[in-house]
Amino acid sequence: MWRGCWGGSTPGPGNVSLAQSSYTANENQSFISVLLERSNGNLGFLGVNFEVEDGLARSGVDYQYNAVPPIYLTSWQAPWPASEPISTSRMMSDGLFGNNFVPVSVYGTRYFEYREGWVNVSLFDDNVSQGDRNTTFRLANPTFADVFFLGGENIPLGGALGRSQVPFNIVDDDRRPGVLGFASTNFVVVESAGQAVITVIRTNGSFGTVSCRYEVVSGGTATANVDYQPRSGTLTFQNGVTNLTFTIPILNDSQVEPDETVFLRLTGPLAGGATLGLTNALLTIIDNDTPGGKLNFSQPVFGAMEGAG
Repeated sequence: MWRGCWGGSTPGPGNVSLAQSSYTANENQSFISVLLERSNGNLGFLGVNFEVEDGLARSGVDYQYNAVPPIYLTSWQAPWPASEPISTSRMMSDGLFGNNFVPVSVYGTRYFEYREGWVNVSLFDDNVSQGDRNTTFRLANPTFADVFFLGGENIPLGGALGRSQVPFNIVDDDRRPGVLGFASTNFVVVESAGQAVITVIRTNGSFGTVSCRYEVVSGGTATANVDYQPRSGTLTFQNGVTNLTFTIPILNDSQVEPDETVFLRLTGPLAGGATLGLTNALLTIIDNDTPGGKLNFSQPVFGAMEGAG
């Protein structure tokens, strides 16, 4: 009589991967659930260490993760709510696989409220416009890979990692277009300089493209097309840009005369939702034809503490 035994293949423990090539979350959504995937085998337990590496996003400031490592257990005496009435298996080696929130057994049963596999990273909301912050999710050190017993003996299984490192981006929800205004109430130029450079700044936010108009207005002591050439136009701030300049051509002459002034004004804004801050400024043209030169205060206002001496 012929006697023999039938052989077959036994799946290994497989590997655990980050299910997505990248993860993104808004800072105001409280937390992000990180999907993992166990594939290419389901023999026994398999877990991994999960960590969030500090980048522009910082632990304790932008996010927090301090949970136990996620693990895929087996369907042996499975205690979780399931998609099938009979949800347990006869073998301790029947490991769960698929995603870590709703894993699957070898019989196709799905398990819910499987907290042993959950990976939830808490996010901290704030009111600061600081731009998006990025960091990295990482898997390391497959764990419980050798917790499998056959005939009372511990059998090393050797689980592995698939995709183990991906970028994570926290989207800033405090994106403010900013406030546009002159950088100073007073600008000064010597009439021989050829042009005056006027700076407009963007504060309290720099998100998006915004614009405003600038112009020379009447009321100053300088004469248009004699002491300066009037200018007007539009300044457009691209996303992230916080200062721009425009110029006023200055006309030199040989006459001895007092210093003269030009009134400047910002109007708008035209687009992007920004508001206006300091909208009026004074340009002073210093005459350079006085014999021996002139003495001027370096600034229009000075201050000191009464106890400074």
